Amino acid sequence: MSDELELDQLAADAGAPTGQGDLGRLFDVTVELSVEVGRTRMTLGQALALGPGSVVAYAYCSKAPVRIAFVPHRSSGASLQTTARCRPGDVALSGGFVLDTGGDAPFALHRDTKRSWTAAATNPAGAEAGLTAYVMCANPRKTGLRPKSVAVRAPFAASGGGSTAVALPRCPPGREVISGGFDAPTYAEGVLVHESKRVGKRGWEVTASSQTAVSGELTAYAYCV
Repeated sequence: MSDELELDQLAADAGAPTGQGDLGRLFDVTVELSVEVGRTRMTLGQALALGPGSVVAYAYCSKAPVRIAFVPHRSSGASLQTTARCRPGDVALSGGFVLDTGGDAPFALHRDTKRSWTAAATNPAGAEAGLTAYVMCANPRKTGLRPKSVAVRAPFAASGGGSTAVALPRCPPGREVISGGFDAPTYAEGVLVHESKRVGKRGWEVTASSQTAVSGELTAYAYCV
């Protein structure tokens, strides 16, 4: 035998969160936002040595089998130029350079043909100096990589008593940039290319400046797969 137990009816909103009061706890929460433009490894000593103006190199990696060819070149004169070529059947994916201390700065670094990469640099002293061009090559049949070139030209605009140009080519939708390059006005105009980097998955940005007015244009290249 059991006795019936009567309970009080609960209000419809009993125990429900008060919405505004609970959300108010989040209004003063500090959120830190960071943007990663690249990733690299370095020793603790290298990290501690970084400061304003430090140069950090990044590598954009692919699992595709590649070969590297290089062509050293030594000569005298106001400028240096050399071209490294892939073997027949390969295509050029990317490239680079090494410049002797006698040289000054590169004003051209880009894919010259489907299988070659050209580097050019100033040599203000005019004495004999060395410039080496490197090209990274791959067989398109084995890798499926067939880079297409996208070029953008940008005029130099007056900036702080000198002039600056920024060019940013982008690969078309569905393609990704794997490397880039540039072609700046002649060495005689004192142009310094101080930034050449990947921007997102489809862009390659090049920035150049000069302490004087520059009449030519800066050309940036994005190589897309």
